[in-house]
Amino acid sequence: MNIGYAIPPERGSPSADLARNVHSFSRATTRPLVTAAKLPYIPLAPDSPESAPNNLMKIKENRTVSSSNNVHVVGPAASRAIVGPQGQHLVPCITAETAGTHRLSAGLVVMPPGTSSQVHHHSHSDIVVMCVQGWAASLIGPELEPRLHGPGEFIYIPAGVLHMAVNLSTTEELVAVESRTDPQFNEDVVVSPEFQAAGEAVAATLRAEFDGDAARAAQKERAAQLPPALAGFDVVGLAERAFVQ
Repeated sequence: MNIGYAIPPERGSPSADLARNVHSFSRATTRPLVTAAKLPYIPLAPDSPESAPNNLMKIKENRTVSSSNNVHVVGPAASRAIVGPQGQHLVPCITAETAGTHRLSAGLVVMPPGTSSQVHHHSHSDIVVMCVQGWAASLIGPELEPRLHGPGEFIYIPAGVLHMAVNLSTTEELVAVESRTDPQFNEDVVVSPEFQAAGEAVAATLRAEFDGDAARAAQKERAAQLPPALAGFDVVGLAERAFVQ
């Protein structure tokens, strides 16, 4: 399986300067927002003549923009790291507690070299994970089918799907950004210890077969096929700078 990875830009390059600027900007805890009181009134095409009045009423009711007080910027340095019941080091950033969210959360997952999570599922939340540093395997379902993903790649796991996170490298840390439809970020984790021994066996095999040099070569090959504007985007550098105090 070919895995694509993003190439970090050289120091002093425009993309590296941009990444530094993005990081510096993101470290601010508050930023003033200019918020319009009303959205432009653009009626949608009704499904039927009979539904037109109801559709227009819904549009009018939702024209007011929320206050800028509801917008929050939260970085890892301002968040409290935890260890979840699935055995992962988590840094919840956007949650109901920190940002007042109702249906969504986001944070960082940090896995030391050669580690795996407990086999688990999220009972009522979908998750999306993007690796920003390191190489991962997600073992999916009771069969523990491996899905490999590296820097710049996203994986979506629906609610209720059994999975196990694996850091494929025995020398490098894995850092990922994760978004969940659980506003508490880690409230609905259900661990399945009966699958753990089989999962660890699969993880050990994958680590033995993992070739970091080949992964980096695949990353460069994949990046060479990207548009020039994306080929030098430094997702790894952004992750590293996020931990600078």
